[in-house]
Amino acid sequence: MKKLPILKAIPMLLICLLWLTACDSATNITAETTVLPDESSVEQKPVLQASPEQKAEESEIYIYYPFRGSMIESSLSLVPSKEAPGQYDLRLYDASDRIVQQFSCGVLTEPMDFFYDDLVGDSSADLEIFSEESQTGFLVVWDWKTDKFCEDVIEIPRYDKVAGNRFMTSGEYALSNRQEYHIYEVYEGAKNPEEIRRWTLQKDTGMLAIWDCMKKQNLFEGKVELDEENNVVNQEYYDHLFWSRNYSIDNDPKTPTVSVWVVSETSHKEEYPDRETFLANFGFADKSPIYQYYNLQNDLELELYLDEETGWACGLHHWYHYTKDLEKLDYPDGFALCSIEDIDWKEADPFDLTSVQGETGENQVIAYEENLEYAKDHKPDYFESKGVITWLKDGHDGEDKDSILRINLTYRDDGTLFYRSYHHNPYMFGTGCMSMYSYYDEAERIIYEYEYITHGAFDYYYIYEDAGRKPKYCLRLDNMYPALMRYR
Repeated sequence: MKKLPILKAIPMLLICLLWLTACDSATNITAETTVLPDESSVEQKPVLQASPEQKAEESEIYIYYPFRGSMIESSLSLVPSKEAPGQYDLRLYDASDRIVQQFSCGVLTEPMDFFYDDLVGDSSADLEIFSEESQTGFLVVWDWKTDKFCEDVIEIPRYDKVAGNRFMTSGEYALSNRQEYHIYEVYEGAKNPEEIRRWTLQKDTGMLAIWDCMKKQNLFEGKVELDEENNVVNQEYYDHLFWSRNYSIDNDPKTPTVSVWVVSETSHKEEYPDRETFLANFGFADKSPIYQYYNLQNDLELELYLDEETGWACGLHHWYHYTKDLEKLDYPDGFALCSIEDIDWKEADPFDLTSVQGETGENQVIAYEENLEYAKDHKPDYFESKGVITWLKDGHDGEDKDSILRINLTYRDDGTLFYRSYHHNPYMFGTGCMSMYSYYDEAERIIYEYEYITHGAFDYYYIYEDAGRKPKYCLRLDNMYPALMRYR
C-alpha cells in the first residue's frame, strides 16, 4: 500500500481522534441520563447516578423534613420544572433514593423559606414553602394514610403566628393608623384557606373590632386603652377573645340527631331525632331551663332542666359545626339523670400558686426555682416553677430543668379575673387535672372549667341562684356522662 505523506496524514489523524472523542462522550451521556423510575425499576438511584451536567441543569434543592416511623430514611427535594419555567417540582425519595412521588408545587424563586407546621390538624407535619421576599407561599399537606404528600397544593399567605391548626397574618398601615390581624384555617379537603377571625384596631381612636368571619358578626367592638406606642394595653385579654375556640368545618356533615346518656338504675344511651322529642320524653316539653350557658362566641352551649318533684334533670350540650358553604349546624348531645348528689362547697383560691394537691413540688427536684410576674395592679399574672427531676433524665443532660407548674391569669380592663390556665408536671403530680382552664364572671366567681383527665376531659358548669359566692349546683359532664351536684 502506498504510504501517505506525513503532512497529509496529520489532518486525517485529527479527524479520527475527534470522531472517537465524540462517540465516547455520547456514550457517557446516554448511560448516565436520569429517568423517572416505574414500579419495576426498584434499584434505580436517579439522583445519585445523575451526571454533573444534569445536576447543574436541575439545581436540586434538598429540604429537611421531619419524617417519622417507617419514612424516617426518606428525603425530599425541589427541582425546577422542565414543563413550566419558574415552577418547581417537589420530589419524594424513599430510603433507596428512588423517586416515589413528583409533582408541581407552584412558582417559586430562590432563596426559599421552609416551615413544618401542622395546619390541617391531623397531628402530622405539613410543608410550607415561601420564596424569601414573597408574601404568599404554598402549603403541601402530608397524608399520613398514604405516606405521601397531597398533590393539591394550597396557596397561603405568609403568616406570623400559629396556634393549633390556625395561623395569623398581621399588617400595620401607617397612613390610616390601622392595625390588622387575620386568622385563617385550612380544613381537610379545602382548596383555599378560610379566614375565620379579623382584628381591626384604629390606633388614632383606640376603637377595636374583633370580627367573626364565620358568624359575620363582632365578638367585640369598643374603645380600648392604648399605650404610648398606640398598642393595646390589655393585649392578653383581647388576644384571648380573638383566638377563642372556633367551630370546625365538616366535609360531609351528618343529619343532626340527639344522642342521650341516661343515668338511672341502668345507665345507657338513647337516640332521639331532635331536641324537642328528647325533652318531651322526660316531661320538659313546656318547661323553661333553670340554667343556660353562653360561650365566648355568644352561642348557647348548655341548657339544663330540673324537676324538683320527680328529681329528674336533663339537658343539652350544643356542638356547632359549619358546612363547606359556611352554614352553621347544631349537633346537640343530651343527658338525663334521676338523682342529685349533695356535697360540701369549698371555694378554690385562683391566686394559689401550688399544685391541685396543695404542693410546690420543690421536695421532688433539685435546683428548684420560681418565676412570678405581676399585672399592673400587683396581682399575679404568670407563674412558673422549675427544677431538675433527676430520675427522669435517664442519661440526658442533668442541668436541663423541667417545668413543674405553670399558671397564667388573664384580667379584664377593670382588673377583675377573667381566665386562669393551670398545668402541672404529670410525672410529679399525676395525669389527673394536669391541665385545667377556668373562667370567671365579673364578680370573680368561677362559672366554667375544663379539666384534662387520663381518658378525656371534664366540663364543669357552676350555677348560682343569687349574688352570693357559693353556687347552688355544679353540673359535671364526662364525655357527656352527667353528674349533678348540689352544694351544702
